[in-house]
This record gives sequence, C-alpha cells and structure tokens, in this order.
Amino acid sequence: VFNYYYPDGTLKIRNTYTQPGRYCKHEAYDQKGRLLATGFYDQKNRDGEWRFYSEDGRLVKIASYKMGIKQGAHIIFDKKGDTVEVANWQDNRRHGRWWKRIGEKGHITGHYENGLMQGRLTEYDGQGHLVRDGQYKDGVKNGPYRYYENGNRTVDESWQDGTLADRKILIH
Repeated sequence: VFNYYYPDGTLKIRNTYTQPGRYCKHEAYDQKGRLLATGFYDQKNRDGEWRFYSEDGRLVKIASYKMGIKQGAHIIFDKKGDTVEVANWQDNRRHGRWWKRIGEKGHITGHYENGLMQGRLTEYDGQGHLVRDGQYKDGVKNGPYRYYENGNRTVDESWQDGTLADRKILIH
C-alpha cells in the first residue's frame, strides 16, 4: 500500500497493489478527506471501471477503460442520482448508441461510429413530443432533417454532406 498526502497530512491518494509495480486499486481524496475517484491501474494506465464522486459524495460518473483507453460504457449522473447521459466508447472514441437527457423528461439519442455521428438523431421534449429528427453521415447532417413543435412538423430541411441544400417552412 502506497499512501500520498497533502501538506497538512490529509490522505490524497492510496494505491493498493495486488501485483507489485503493475496492478493497483487507486483511491483519490480531496483535502477534506472525501473520496473523489476510485478505479484500477494496470502499468500506470486506467483499467476497468472507474467511479468519480462529487464533493458531497454523490456518484457523478462511471467510466470504463482498457489500458488507459476509453472502452465501454460511460454514464453520467445528476445531483439526484438520475442518469443524464450514456455513451459507449471504443478506442478513445464514441462508438455505438448515445443517449442524453434534456431537462427533466426530454432526451436526445443518436449513434456514433469511430467518434462521428452516424445515422438518425432524434430529440424529444419533456412531454414526449418529437422536436427534431435528422440524418448524419461522418459527423455532419446529411439527408432529411425535420423540426417539430407541439407534435406538428414545422420545418423540413435537406442536407448534403453538411451543407444545407433546401429548407421549407411548413408552419409560420
């Protein structure tokens, strides 16, 4: 066990090695002794599940790593402990389904491939009404993109490789 301290003697870091010099459980604390992060290191690289905490002890993020590279689910929580964002990572890039809460009940969802938005992105307001629905290719708008208010389609756009090709206002 290796302990590191702040100048006032408060524990800052505790590394508990299960394989000398290679694999350890890591705990980081603030100057008031509150746990800020816990996870594992493999040869000085974050490895496996890491948990991050706020100053008041709430879990704010769970992140997965493989030898220092973001790999797997990353989940972010709000002050009440509710999930506000879920993203999957592969080789340090977002890859897979992405979901983020907007406000109390709204949400947005999409899909990433190698760090770039791909395919359909949808956003819903707090009442479950569709707000926008569009297509992405290689991280830019590409294809139809529609906006809605109170369940009614208000704007139709057409995008080509990130450039707006056409816009129609349906409701004034």
